[in-house]
Amino acid sequence: MAFTPTNGRNTIRVGGNRVRIPAIGWVRMTEPLCFAGDILSATVSLEADRWFIALQVDTGEPEPPRRPGPTVGIDMGIQVLATLWDGDERTKILNPRPLQEALAELRRIDQAISRSLKVPGKHRTSHRREALYARRRRQHARVSHLRNDHHHRTTTAIAKRGDTVKVESLHIAGMQRNRRLGRAFGDAGLGEFVRQLGVQVRLVRHRVPAH
Repeated sequence: MAFTPTNGRNTIRVGGNRVRIPAIGWVRMTEPLCFAGDILSATVSLEADRWFIALQVDTGEPEPPRRPGPTVGIDMGIQVLATLWDGDERTKILNPRPLQEALAELRRIDQAISRSLKVPGKHRTSHRREALYARRRRQHARVSHLRNDHHHRTTTAIAKRGDTVKVESLHIAGMQRNRRLGRAFGDAGLGEFVRQLGVQVRLVRHRVPAH
């Protein structure tokens, strides 16, 4: 469930850790807005029993680079998410593997759900089961948010590092169909990493060659 009000007549405003949403009023945020500019719209969504807001901000045209920077080459992987080559310097960015870290908890939740389904009398266990389903949704949402946050911070730093960014050719869909490595590739989120990198590079007027 989501809705996207536009900022007509400055109805969407931000002050510190609060945001004013049309027809709702002031709502507290977990962190302040990190961009300065004109707010165009806000998308409010419900995910895993939690509310999120994404603000579209017009920050104006970014300043072009003063002088050409180095070319950054990137090799993608699973254990090491990205290896950056910048001239003679090499930097490794590890994969936080949020799904792998959450697997034990997710398995415990699934086992509890399975046990509740075997108890006679569905009404007696329905409330507990719904609580377990909600707990599982929150775990999956947490995994997704940790991965996206890591991708965002990493791709932003890479975009500011060089004038041109070259990414190795990847056949991500084929990699994920590999039975032994599919989960690991999905946990790394390589496709989303490359997509976010393209967005961040364009924001600073750099270029991402075809990948």
